[in-house]
Amino acid sequence: MSQLNIIYIIANKISYKLRKKNAFLDKIALLFLKVYFIGIQKFLKKNFSRLLKTQPESYPSQKNEKNIFVCWFQGEENAPEIVQNCIRSIRKNAPQDSKVVVLDEENMLDYARIPSVIVEKYKSGIITKTNFSDILRFALLSQKGGAWMDSTIFCRDPINPELFDYQLYSIKNSNYDKFNIARRKWTAYFWFAKQNSYFTRRVFQFFCAYWEKYDALIDYFLVDHIIYFLYQNDPLCKEMLDSIPVNNPNVSFLQDCLSKEFDASEWNYLKENTCFFKLNWKSEIANENADTFYNKLICNKLS
Repeated sequence: MSQLNIIYIIANKISYKLRKKNAFLDKIALLFLKVYFIGIQKFLKKNFSRLLKTQPESYPSQKNEKNIFVCWFQGEENAPEIVQNCIRSIRKNAPQDSKVVVLDEENMLDYARIPSVIVEKYKSGIITKTNFSDILRFALLSQKGGAWMDSTIFCRDPINPELFDYQLYSIKNSNYDKFNIARRKWTAYFWFAKQNSYFTRRVFQFFCAYWEKYDALIDYFLVDHIIYFLYQNDPLCKEMLDSIPVNNPNVSFLQDCLSKEFDASEWNYLKENTCFFKLNWKSEIANENADTFYNKLICNKLS
């Protein structure tokens, strides 16, 4: 992106080429990545720090309907099997007084109010589906409250209804990708929040300001860079993120097991203190064996 100094762009490219080869090169890659992250934070500070002097928009109070929002833009019936099974697992385990709302191109703007200039940029292809879903989730959480779960979240047990009582909740633990700026102080794919939560309103404010001004993405993980900026510069956002308890330590580990033969002891280890698992609909899964983790768990064939 032209708004970012070429030095930072080169640092990111070097980091990408070096990472995950060996421990020594990882250390060098992280140094270059830190330079790149500094560049993005300087960019956000220069262009959007003024927003910190204003209050993000508030929304009319509504009855807490305990919505769980999930999105597949092409419609649930057209989603890959793994996505359909994940949505099914969320429905199965949602609290009785909650409602699972599956959003698509046809109904998403019935639930969220998003500035028309951003909607038009999405419709014209300037903003991708992935980027728009980031905007959509914070619009929904700010205006409606409830929960957002990516459509590749597999839920193994009944969802604790007390999660709806949190002002802010996300998956948070120490098992993180060291190349991700979030360091799993939060996960952008999973949120609970009260309507009019200060944090979600602030993030939505930054997203709107960014896309109203620019037509290109500074980084694929813009959502994490915005949240990190707020974590460093907005004390209330930092306080809210820090208040989230450590949870779901094995959220990322089931994905790598899906093609393996099901092992009860391994599954018992994975599900310890973990209710939610993040999967990937793009990954190839060996499906010939009926006894795989995927068939036993995700396809619900565990006897």
